[in-house]
Amino acid sequence: MYISRERLTRVLPLLLALAGMALYVRTAAPSVATIFDDSLEFQVVIPLLGVPHPPGYPLYTLVGYAWTHMFPLRDPAFRLNVLSAGFAGITLGVLGYTLSRLPLHSRWSWPLTLVLALAPTFWAEATIAEVYALHWALMAAFLWAGQALVEGRRPGRAADVLALIIGLGLAHHRMIVLLLPTAAYWMWLRRDALGPRRRWARRLVWMLGPLFLYAYIPLIGARVGSLDGTYENGWAGFWRWVMARDYRVFLTGNPFNVHRTAGDYVHLFVQEGGWVLLILALLGIYGAWRSGPFGRGVLLALFFHLAFAVHYRVTDIEVFFLPVVLLALFPAAWGLDRVGRVGAWMRWTWGYRVWAGVLLALVLLHPLKQTVHEWEVRDRSDDWAVYDVGRDMMRQPMPRGSAIVGLLGETTLVRYFRDVLGYRPDVRTIPADREDQRLAAVEQALARGEAVFITRPLSGVASRYALDALGPLVRVTYKGQDGHPDPPYRHACSCLPTIHLAGYGWERLPYHAPHIRVVLYWDVLDRPQEEYKVSARLVRADGSVIRAVDDVPVHNTYPTTFWSPGERVVDVYDVPEPERGKDILVILYRAHTGEEVARVTLPYEEGGTAMR
Repeated sequence: MYISRERLTRVLPLLLALAGMALYVRTAAPSVATIFDDSLEFQVVIPLLGVPHPPGYPLYTLVGYAWTHMFPLRDPAFRLNVLSAGFAGITLGVLGYTLSRLPLHSRWSWPLTLVLALAPTFWAEATIAEVYALHWALMAAFLWAGQALVEGRRPGRAADVLALIIGLGLAHHRMIVLLLPTAAYWMWLRRDALGPRRRWARRLVWMLGPLFLYAYIPLIGARVGSLDGTYENGWAGFWRWVMARDYRVFLTGNPFNVHRTAGDYVHLFVQEGGWVLLILALLGIYGAWRSGPFGRGVLLALFFHLAFAVHYRVTDIEVFFLPVVLLALFPAAWGLDRVGRVGAWMRWTWGYRVWAGVLLALVLLHPLKQTVHEWEVRDRSDDWAVYDVGRDMMRQPMPRGSAIVGLLGETTLVRYFRDVLGYRPDVRTIPADREDQRLAAVEQALARGEAVFITRPLSGVASRYALDALGPLVRVTYKGQDGHPDPPYRHACSCLPTIHLAGYGWERLPYHAPHIRVVLYWDVLDRPQEEYKVSARLVRADGSVIRAVDDVPVHNTYPTTFWSPGERVVDVYDVPEPERGKDILVILYRAHTGEEVARVTLPYEEGGTAMR
C-alpha cells in the first residue's frame, strides 16, 4: 500500500510521541522518589489541591489534580510521574512534526528529535513529577503554531492558537516570556493576514484568559496555605507569590556563588546533545536566518533562552538550559541539510539520502551511547528507596498525637503518607531547616507532653535528652523517662564495665530491597568516658561477612559519652541482606582508633521475624 510523503511526515512524529511516552512511563519512578526537591512537594500538594512554591503553577496544579483523581494508576505520586511522561511524549511528537515541515531539501529532519528524547535532563524530568515537561510541550506547540502562522496556513486561526499557548504558558512557567519577542515578530510580519481589530481583541482574551487560573491560589490559600507555611493569603502576599519575587536574586545577585565559563555551557550542550549536534547547529545558523521569518524567529528565541541561562545563577542550570538544546534542533536541521547537500554532488540518485543518513547516525551516536551507559540511572522504575523509608516511618508504633520534627523535605515525605495516602492522620509534622529551630520545636513539643521524634542528628539534643531509635526515627524523651523497654530476645553480654547488652531484636523489613533490622538494647551502668561505635554485620555459617553497617549509636544521634547511668538505649541498624545469613555479629569499638573492645554473636531464624 502506497503511503504519501505528506502522510508519512504526520504518522512518524505520532509514532515518535507514542514511543516516547511508552519509554518514559516504563522508566518512570514508581512513586515518591526524592526528598529534597520540588517533585515531592508537587506529589503532596497537587492531589490535595494546595499551593505549590512560587509562582504557584496553576495550570500544572489544576491539570495534575484532575489527572490524579480521574485515572486510578497505583498511587497519586506515580500518576503525576506518568503525567510528565505524557507531556514529554507530546513535546517529541509536535517537535518532530514541526521539523518535518521545514523548507529543506528533504523532510527527514524529524529524527533530530531523538536527540532531545535521549537527552539526560529531558529524560530525567519526564520520569518524575515536575513542571518542566509541560513547559517544553507548550514550547513545542508554540513553534508549531508559529510555523503555521508564517507559512500562511490559516494564519488567523494560527494566531489565535499562538495567543492561547502564550496565555497557558504564562499560567504555568515564567520562562514563556522568553518567547514573547518571537511571537511579536511573527505577528507583526503577518499582521495584514490576521483579520480586523476585533480578532486582535479576541486574541488578547485568549492570551490573558488563562491568567485567571491564578485565582485558585487565594481561594485555596485561605484554607491550606503552602507546605512551608510562608504563603500569606492577602493581596500583597498573593502578588509576592505569583511574581516569585524571591527568585529574582538569581538574576540580580549570586547567592550560591555560581561561576560558569563559556566552556561550561559548551559542556552542558554537549552533555545533552553531543558534539555533532552542536556543530550542525552552528553550521545551520546562516541557513536558518536566510530561510525566512520562521527560522529567524527561532534564532531570536534561541538567543533569549541562551542569555537567560547564562545570567540565571542557580545550581540546577540543566533544566533551564535544555530549551537551548530544544531550539537548537532547528538550526541543526538546516545544518544537516547544508552538509547533506554534499551528497547531492554524487551522481548516484540516492547520494543525498545516504549521506544525510550517515550524518543522522553520527548525531544519534552520542545520545545512544550515553543512554546505554546510563541506563541503570535513567531507569527509575525500581527506585523505591524513598517510598520505603516513608512507609517505614509511618508504620512505627508511635503514640497517638506524636510529633515528628525534621527538615522540610523529610516532613513533606511524612505528609505524603499521612495526608495523601491516609497513614496515621494523628501524627503532627514540624518542618524546620535550621538546627536551632528544630531544637526549639523539640523543647516546645516535649513541654506540651507530646511524644517527639526527630529524623536526623541534631546538635545539642544528645546532651539534654535521652534518645532511642524507633525504626528510622529517633524518639526524644527527658533523661530518666525513656521507658526501659524489654528486648524480644534476651542475650546478656557485659561488653564494657560501663555498658551492658541486655538483648536484641530483629526483623526483615518490608522494603523492596531486602534488609534486616537489628535492634540492640544497651544498659548503661555508668557514663562511658570514651566514644564508641557499633558495627552490625550479617555473617554466613563459615563466619564470612555478607554486609555490615557501622555508625554512632541511635542513627548517629547519641554518642556514648552522653549516655546516662540507669538508662536503656534502644539502638537500630538496618543492614542490607542480599543473601540469607546465619548470625548477626555485633562489634563495639573505639570511635577514634577503631580498636575493638567487644563482640557478640546473635543468632536469628531464617524466614521469620523476632519483632512485631
